[in-house]
Amino acid sequence: MNLGEAFMVEFVESLTHRHHHYIDGAWVVPSSRNAQAIVNPYSRKIFGQVPLGSRVDVDSAVLAARRAFNSWSRVPRLERAEWLTKLAVALTERSETIAKLETLEMGTPLTFFRPTHGRRSGRWLPMRRS
Repeated sequence: MNLGEAFMVEFVESLTHRHHHYIDGAWVVPSSRNAQAIVNPYSRKIFGQVPLGSRVDVDSAVLAARRAFNSWSRVPRLERAEWLTKLAVALTERSETIAKLETLEMGTPLTFFRPTHGRRSGRWLPMRRS
């Protein structure tokens, strides 16, 4: 295995072998031990695993989202737009990484995902203040 392949294995494992849910701004242990294998449909190889949420996990996430909505909705429109622009920039900067993960998950050629992610995230840029 060359250095590039070794990096890819380590990278994929860091993103695809998660054992927690991200709820209310923190990584939390799921209330269930159930998990779903992530299988590349082309190679039929398992390349990751993600925890499955229970009703308790979903209820916790929904309550957190409702609390966040209340505070987020009071943020001025232009400030919200600035945050969303920062998010779009971060996604654009990571578009190659996102494309590689989508390729593994969907079993399609990398070229299929490269332009898609660029167009989606780039659609929101640039945000101009008026």
